[in-house]
Amino acid sequence: SPAERFVAETEALQALPATDFDTRYHDLRQVGWDGYIEVRGNRYSVPDAHCGQAVIIRLSLDDELTVYTPAGEAIAQHRLQAPQAGWRSVPEHHAALWQQTLAVQQRDLRVYEEVL
Repeated sequence: SPAERFVAETEALQALPATDFDTRYHDLRQVGWDGYIEVRGNRYSVPDAHCGQAVIIRLSLDDELTVYTPAGEAIAQHRLQAPQAGWRSVPEHHAALWQQTLAVQQRDLRVYEEVL
């Protein structure tokens, strides 16, 4: 009977783990030169320091996307969106890239007087 079997197997039972089992889907992605990864037909921003690098993504059952470095450090978190919703960006992820791109050259106004 099940009761007899339980008594026989009691010695082999172990304690439950301290944390819940991680049921999230995980995969690898390559961060593009522009600081985005593609997931399910849409693109999501990743901090610019990780451009061109491989990252690990984890997708929860409630459509939460978390991006990790290979060392396991969480670097970005997004809510998944439909592809027609467009790219999902966090401005802080690309602040340094924008400063490099939009940098204006500073020069003395005498340079313009020489041209005239």
